[in-house]
Amino acid sequence: MPDMNQIETIFQALLGRAPLPHEVRAYEELQDSPQALGLRLITSQEFRRRAFLGEFPAGSTQWVCAEIRDGLRLWVDLMDAGVSAGAIADNWEPAETSFILSILHKGGTFVDIGAHIGWFTVLGAHKVGPDGRVYAFEPRPAIFERLRASVEANGFQDRCVLHCAALSDNAGTVSMATFSRQRNSGHAVMVSDAVPEDASLDEDIPAIVLDGLVWDRRIDLIKIDGEGAEALVLRGGRALLMRDRPIIVSEFFPAWLRRVSSVSPDNFMAFLKELGYRVFELTSQGIGREMHALERNRAFDEDYFTNILALTDAHIDQYLLSPLDGDVRVYETAFAHVQAERDGKKMAHEAELACEREELARLREQRELHEATLDRLRTELDAEKAVQAQQAEQLARSAADLQELQSRADNRILHISQENSALIAKVHVLQEQRSNLIAQNEALQASNICRACTVLIRLARRIPAPLRKLMVRSTKLGWWTVTGQLPRRRREWRQARQRRSLAAVGPQIMLPAPVEDPAAELARWAGRRGPVALIVDDRWPEPDRDSGSVDAVNLVRNLISMGFDVAYAVASDLVQDRRYRDGLVAMGVRVLPQNGLTHARKYIEDNRDIFTLVILTRVTWGGVLFELVRYNCPDAKIIFNTVDLHFLREQRVARLSGSDEAIEAANRTRDREEWLVGHADLTIVVSETEREILSASVPRAPVLHQPLVRDVIPPTAPFSARKGIGFVGGFAHQPNLDAVRWFLTDIWPLVRRRCPDLTFSIVGTNLPDGIAKAEEGVTYLGPVADLHAWFETLRASVAPLRVGAGAKGKVASSLASGLPCVLSAVAAEGMNLVDGENVLIADTPEMFADRICALTSDDVLWQRISAGALALARQQFSHEAAEHGLHAALIKMGVPVPRALPSAEAVGSH
Repeated sequence: MPDMNQIETIFQALLGRAPLPHEVRAYEELQDSPQALGLRLITSQEFRRRAFLGEFPAGSTQWVCAEIRDGLRLWVDLMDAGVSAGAIADNWEPAETSFILSILHKGGTFVDIGAHIGWFTVLGAHKVGPDGRVYAFEPRPAIFERLRASVEANGFQDRCVLHCAALSDNAGTVSMATFSRQRNSGHAVMVSDAVPEDASLDEDIPAIVLDGLVWDRRIDLIKIDGEGAEALVLRGGRALLMRDRPIIVSEFFPAWLRRVSSVSPDNFMAFLKELGYRVFELTSQGIGREMHALERNRAFDEDYFTNILALTDAHIDQYLLSPLDGDVRVYETAFAHVQAERDGKKMAHEAELACEREELARLREQRELHEATLDRLRTELDAEKAVQAQQAEQLARSAADLQELQSRADNRILHISQENSALIAKVHVLQEQRSNLIAQNEALQASNICRACTVLIRLARRIPAPLRKLMVRSTKLGWWTVTGQLPRRRREWRQARQRRSLAAVGPQIMLPAPVEDPAAELARWAGRRGPVALIVDDRWPEPDRDSGSVDAVNLVRNLISMGFDVAYAVASDLVQDRRYRDGLVAMGVRVLPQNGLTHARKYIEDNRDIFTLVILTRVTWGGVLFELVRYNCPDAKIIFNTVDLHFLREQRVARLSGSDEAIEAANRTRDREEWLVGHADLTIVVSETEREILSASVPRAPVLHQPLVRDVIPPTAPFSARKGIGFVGGFAHQPNLDAVRWFLTDIWPLVRRRCPDLTFSIVGTNLPDGIAKAEEGVTYLGPVADLHAWFETLRASVAPLRVGAGAKGKVASSLASGLPCVLSAVAAEGMNLVDGENVLIADTPEMFADRICALTSDDVLWQRISAGALALARQQFSHEAAEHGLHAALIKMGVPVPRALPSAEAVGSH
């Protein structure tokens, strides 16, 4: 375990700063070795940000021997943002790595050209085993020594043959240019004339040809990463390629092929075809499309590159056609078996012979059917490739949009910088004024009047709050009269009253209860049992209509169980059913007699001394009262309850619409929300993703991840008794309306085509007329009283959200009832869900249709996802976990909590 000095040294070396006290405590508790601590910091976002911003000197290196996959070790440069960074994160060239390891076998032979520090060399040597052989080529001496050290670190000297040389079509010497400022030691190219800008030159590097070496083994696989020299390397190995016909995995960078090998990409592919190879693109799914000629836009694109495979017909039969011919071989075997039985029983069983002939005919029909199916699958594959090409074009357009957004962001940053300069000047003026006020205050405190006032203040603290407030106001009135300030104070009071009247939002909605005066309210609170917590939201909670209301009711229950007296203020003029207000009253909550922003402000000003805790909900409602609460209740702790990050949801809607005005509005919401997070004593979010976003944008702000709370009720209806799928949500919330429209327009027709008997029911309020009626098999049920009972009739729920933020209550409710859910990545965000274990995630209409049909027709899959969903709900959505998390956060804030909760262990034992 590293001591304090070691921890400080490691932080200074890697992050350029001293560790914070909580970081020292955390790493001391982890009891990591100094090496393990260094790796944690290297893989942190702060380290990557320093490297990205260029805080490390160009050309600096820091080599360590790190552990990669399967317990193997590799020497990596911590300053390298290329191969070394990919090796540490275990994601360097994932498609190429996966394909090579799938081809190599025990006792095989692998040639690694451009081995660099040995990522493919070490993994290949591990895969071929002691009886196999790996030939590795690395031209740069410094990198070659790291390659050798990596091989020795794993004890692979007996199975690896290493060459410190470049490969070309002629033996001799070459020069190589490296680019230290790119922080990618893997980028080094052969040059013959001018040295590229910002490059350093390594001269007199020995060059050899593949055909000039003695190969005592048959080569199975060659990997080439020559930074444009691939054509030269292969021309120098023509005899070896003709002899062994190995599989070739090569980097394909048209621009560098022209510069280094002086060949066009089409000529390079023609050379491979001349040797008897066919060229395919290597994708993340494996062998991709066959490449005959490169499209013109890519052939001259300076940034385009990919990985290609060169395969012989034998390779194609083995890796492409053999799996497809499996079904044909099965039926041919069955045919031969039937024919053998017929020949053996021909003389004695003429009747059986007829039956066998019929069976043979049936098998032939099945074979034809499977061949037709194979043709259909090939057609669908071609169609899927076309869709992928279209998606690639869409991604290109999205990249252009992002570039435009970046330009706008730069302009906004410049504008903010100018405003910041003006604010700094104002700060200097205010600091000077503050210094004058401090001097005046010190002089006042040294006076006899101040000493006398101190004694009076101590006595006043023993007076009851209502009487103390009256005495303070009387004292101020007397002082203003004596000093002549009374006329000015009266004028300021009238102006403030006019401003509060103008700030009221919308018409006031009068409820039946009478308006109570501040004195009566103070008197009633004087007999309270515990500290007072005030919650401000835009509505009374409606737990039978939306998920956010369920969370609001759970928050009230948790506060009451901790011993708080709870008051609830509604800042909007929304007209609601009175039963929701009465529901709060029945729980023991004090509710304001009138709704609206004006009444909420007046209530806070009139009762400023009674609040211990104020919870402001949503940036657009509770958030507008932050400054008022901080001014009138300086001793109260303020919690900002986001419900979800509004700016994140607005940004996603803006991206879908492409509206500049919507993007600007989302940016304004983000600025206000982040300001509230930075100034509140605590911020509550409902998803881990939102917590991570705020940790990055407002690093020092205290943020509590409060998971959704739901009653976990295991399913009782069997799979066979269920039918159909469903969606639940309030449609006054725009993301829910967008999700249903997208589902009915793009997804539901595909589902009906594949599963024509499946039905879709919709539950919730405020669905616009005509949406559900327009589609066959769709039913709108409106709100339901018992959501679990409805879930018991379904085989799956769907959550095809494209926009939105925060954890999704509809998903939590479905999982808590053990009902499998098919949802989008946006709906799964921040809830620790695992695709294929407790949910099924899809983001295209085709994926949604595939997964819905699979889940509703496969009993085994349904049982597995249902069990996983229920297990996650028990772990993550329990009432006890949420209550303990809030309790701990309040204690940490310094809020007096009257009633202690049972320990987490005690809760778990029950």
